[in-house]
Amino acid sequence: MSEIEYRCIGKGFCGSVWASTVDKRAMKREDGGPGRSLRNDWEMHNIISNSLKSVTSQTRFNMIVPQPHAFIPIENDEWWSERASRFPPGFSHCNTLISTRIPPLPAPVRERIIDRYCPPALSAKIKANLSDEDCLVRPYLGRRRIGQRTSRFQVFTLRNFPLHVDQMEELGMDTFRYTAALADALAMMHWVAQVDANDVEFVLASYLDHNGHGLPSPFYSNFLGSHALWILDFDCCHPMSMDEAGVSQAVSAFFKNDPFFPRPNRTADIRDQRLWTHFRNQFLNTSAELLGESSLKNLPQLFIDRLETV
Repeated sequence: MSEIEYRCIGKGFCGSVWASTVDKRAMKREDGGPGRSLRNDWEMHNIISNSLKSVTSQTRFNMIVPQPHAFIPIENDEWWSERASRFPPGFSHCNTLISTRIPPLPAPVRERIIDRYCPPALSAKIKANLSDEDCLVRPYLGRRRIGQRTSRFQVFTLRNFPLHVDQMEELGMDTFRYTAALADALAMMHWVAQVDANDVEFVLASYLDHNGHGLPSPFYSNFLGSHALWILDFDCCHPMSMDEAGVSQAVSAFFKNDPFFPRPNRTADIRDQRLWTHFRNQFLNTSAELLGESSLKNLPQLFIDRLETV
């Protein structure tokens, strides 16, 4: 047995994610469903990471992209042979992406989430469960819950825990500040990285000075403490042309994504309408800063107009 072992900290359609016990890196394996590409994930990840770095001197972007470290293709048998014993038995080599691990929320925060939202019958089990230490929170600014305060299902996990906008309001979190950060992120991905942001994920997790430059100010709430907004999972992103066809592609991606962003014309709730207006204005203002007098400067308004008329 090697002195170093890798532990699975997440699974998705694209593959599984593993954490190293000796550093702050994560490994994403291409062992999930068909039709998903870690090579594309790697390429889009680098484009978006470099784009964010390029604009931090111009505009304050309050988000973190995990640092991409390496893409290990399946043909690299030497890399796998050196590490195979560190995985559980039965695993074989596949394409692997290595990046900075997004640091999970700390134990006191996890316990607060469990105490407030977990079915009481599962509480002790979840608090003792190792996999639930990998706690990341998905901020769903575009969806409200229907029904009870705690889950009515006898299944509960802290991995990718969904925190809906009504929950954020109940907890006294500044939904307008998160909305502004999400709008900035989307504007950066569209007009600087020039990708459609299809199926990207946003999570609230611990704050980490992971690369020493261009870092945002942490978010803070009494419930979650100090934390940051992270962006991840770029395997479904694609380049978008800077024209009407590209805008249509971005509109389609917006509505296919999980409800991180506020939604236009989807509710009679005045709070949701105000949040959409805030997102809309922030997106347009940031887009204008990024594009300046470029010939592309009319595309952000076209994007918003199409979102509001779908």
